[in-house]
Amino acid sequence: MDAEEDYILKDDDVFAVEIAIYAAKSALKLSAGSPEKIAALELFLHALAHFPKPVNLIDALTFGITLMRGNKEFRESRYVEFMIDDYSFEISRGLISYSNETGSDHYEFAGWHIDLEGSGRRACELSELREEIETLLNSGAEISTSGLSEIEED
Repeated sequence: MDAEEDYILKDDDVFAVEIAIYAAKSALKLSAGSPEKIAALELFLHALAHFPKPVNLIDALTFGITLMRGNKEFRESRYVEFMIDDYSFEISRGLISYSNETGSDHYEFAGWHIDLEGSGRRACELSELREEIETLLNSGAEISTSGLSEIEED
């Protein structure tokens, strides 16, 4: 048997996936009018609904929620990014700041990573993550998607 057939999500893993579903559905509402983003988010939701069972994705799918603030002298971007493929799921968080005086800095915050082969990193407080996502979405964050993939036919 393959690792993904034996893998059982822990309660916190299920909660992390539920948060990603919430974020993707919220992002879908904000992406009206962009067929590429809508298609990518719908495919992401499909993969999440079946995780940890593989759906035969050709590529990893990602979507991000990014809030950018600032001006020419100083700006920062706070983000939450989600990635899924047939063998893993990840939530990444961080802040990128830029100042004319000091240049740019990138800070990564605690995230969540599930790997179906057994490794993983489960470090962030999930209830705070959901609040962070709501704050970003309610503050005018932009939605990005990548890895628009097809599902391979068996």
